[in-house]
Amino acid sequence: MNGTDSPGIATNVRRRTAAFVYPYLKAWTDKRAAHEAEQARMAGEHSPPGTPTEPEPASPYPHHPARGPAALTVVEHPPVVVPEYQDPDKAVANMASFMDERRTPQGPTSGPGAELTKQVGELSWYHTIELPHGVVTPGMYDHRPLVPHYGLPESLAGKRAIDIATADGFWAFEMERRGAEVTAVDVARLVDHDFPPPVLAAFVAAGIDRPTGAGFELAHQALGSSVRRWEQSIYQLDDAELGTFDQVHVADVLLHLERPLDALRRIHAVTGGQALIAETIEAAMPPGGMRYLGSWEAVTYWLPGLETLVQLVADAGFSSVRVHALYSLAITSADAVGPWRIAMIAKP
Repeated sequence: MNGTDSPGIATNVRRRTAAFVYPYLKAWTDKRAAHEAEQARMAGEHSPPGTPTEPEPASPYPHHPARGPAALTVVEHPPVVVPEYQDPDKAVANMASFMDERRTPQGPTSGPGAELTKQVGELSWYHTIELPHGVVTPGMYDHRPLVPHYGLPESLAGKRAIDIATADGFWAFEMERRGAEVTAVDVARLVDHDFPPPVLAAFVAAGIDRPTGAGFELAHQALGSSVRRWEQSIYQLDDAELGTFDQVHVADVLLHLERPLDALRRIHAVTGGQALIAETIEAAMPPGGMRYLGSWEAVTYWLPGLETLVQLVADAGFSSVRVHALYSLAITSADAVGPWRIAMIAKP
């Protein structure tokens, strides 16, 4: 909320947010309680004879696992599991639809800024970015209302910052606005993203590969920015090459990666001060859980639970991990519902 909002408006927003958040958090805590109850039940199997136990639920594993030295349990009729072979052409259609989508930008159609409005309208935008002359890019995501809640330091004056997987550069330009010397990292071409081989082959066959960074370059020029764009995979981040940074930012990347823990280790390597890591979670996932999606049609590999994501960051080498914000941000389309995300502050 900005300084012009009345207390009544702020209160109403909080109430609406609470009404929206509560069912998801309740489902999450209920699932966690059920998980803990199941853990307690399993622990009860080791209780002394005569201890009351709950009836054993139905399971695809009808026998108890082997216990004791050299014990063996064999299920004669194991469950039939059929993998889903999805259609990579759907990934092509989804990606082409995004890259070819053109929305009408906000901005003047005559006089100063008219040419910039026209140029913005010729591109597909991931980020909503305010440019000079009242021009606003029509991004898939508008992060502007999130900024006050997100966890970036108010001042980054004199600091080195890096925005990993920068896309159109919203967060890179925001850190520059706060005084940082910023490096923005992203892959050079569409096919450099971490796609499964069948999807990558389908992209190449469909001829939709193209360079990344057109939106970034246009915004960079319009803003008179000094942010440096560095083309490199997240797996290749090297502190010997780039140095370390006082402020690291990375958001909505790990779910699209085949090897998120490897990526987090590279993020850790370039973190000198602190990292702000914002990622999507599966809110109802019990502790330790992570859903595998395979990165086919929606080009998404993983949806971890909150506790799992925090643990991944810690296991990558960060000595301190704190959840700063839990939020849901929807895309800028009618009736969209955003997935849950957390913003973590991690220190090496």
